[in-house]
Amino acid sequence: EATVRAPASPQAWYGLGSAHRFGGGFTESVAALETAVTLDPEYLSAWMELGIARAEVGDFDAARDAWTEALRIRPSYCKAHNNLGSLAYRRGLWDEARRELQSTLAYCPTDPIAHYMLGEIYFGPRRDPAKALLHYERVVAFEPQFEHIGRVKERILALTR
Repeated sequence: EATVRAPASPQAWYGLGSAHRFGGGFTESVAALETAVTLDPEYLSAWMELGIARAEVGDFDAARDAWTEALRIRPSYCKAHNNLGSLAYRRGLWDEARRELQSTLAYCPTDPIAHYMLGEIYFGPRRDPAKALLHYERVVAFEPQFEHIGRVKERILALTR
């Protein structure tokens, strides 16, 4: 209804896109969010949401483009760095993931997601137990209620035995 009443409102299209995404309508979400960023090319939240929706439909290059655009607007936007790092991680691009996650920490040094994912990279594919332990310990220190805290603590135990 909001897009009908205010078709030139990027916020209305963002709301519609978010509603579709949370309802599992990813293709519809992409279309609505593309309208939002067309109406307001500087709309950071819409670029972030668009990247997520594009990733959900399997268009990873377009997802990367959306998050890169968010960083063009605000280079210090930690969520965009995290999403790019996560995307690279899921694709097995360890060095790219590490660079993005380290960029997150340059701007947001207490970010638990970046520390967790770096811990995972150093625990596994880029085997460096000392760095893995450092990042896992920071997750515990900065976010003791982190959603993967059980796994983090298991990793810390494995690394300190």
